[in-house]
Amino acid sequence: MSKLIKKLIIGGKNSGKYEYLLSLGYKSEEISDTFDTKIIYKLNNWIKKILLDKKNPMEEIKKILETKTEYIIVCDEVNCGIVPMELQERRYVEAVGRVCCEIAKESYTVERVYCGIVTIIK
Repeated sequence: MSKLIKKLIIGGKNSGKYEYLLSLGYKSEEISDTFDTKIIYKLNNWIKKILLDKKNPMEEIKKILETKTEYIIVCDEVNCGIVPMELQERRYVEAVGRVCCEIAKESYTVERVYCGIVTIIK
């Protein structure tokens, strides 16, 4: 992956990530859960779908990120709780964590939103 990721925003579900994007001046129509826009919201849902399709999320995202320019990626944190009992859920949690680690390396900035408060990590 090359530096095509302008920003990675992480945080728990309903922690204020969407509202933060709006406060930056982005419009709702610029935010999507697909790669059709430059702001990819809920990357974790995309990863779950890729896993259900029996594909490798890391390989799939690398292909996509090589085709366009600067993305903002928003992902729910799913790995800060109890380890799921079901194997498929454990694989999902692991995949989200690994993909986010790789994306964080390739991002210009990484920010975490917690209770509506933004913390700059990178």
